[in-house]
Amino acid sequence: MVITDLQGRERGGLWLWRKALEARPELTGRFVLISSEARPEAHDMTLFIDRERFLVKPFSLDTLSTQVEDIIRGDQEKTVDRRDEMASSDDARE
Repeated sequence: MVITDLQGRERGGLWLWRKALEARPELTGRFVLISSEARPEAHDMTLFIDRERFLVKPFSLDTLSTQVEDIIRGDQEKTVDRRDEMASSDDARE
């Protein structure tokens, strides 16, 4: 999971997101991007918002916690789905 700010000193959160997904595509859906702007002007934002989570400052710790829990819950559901797929594959082979 990656929690990062949209604005960086040299490069921003969208740059980090793109580079991270190039190197590790399994990180898709595991980003929380934080910004002080409700509607940041960036062409990649639409794609980011379709796949990831976005919070506008200021936000509560409860809000961030909910986002983190959703990511963890999603990972657990994916793990259960993979186990179900593997069990189905094993049944089909028998």
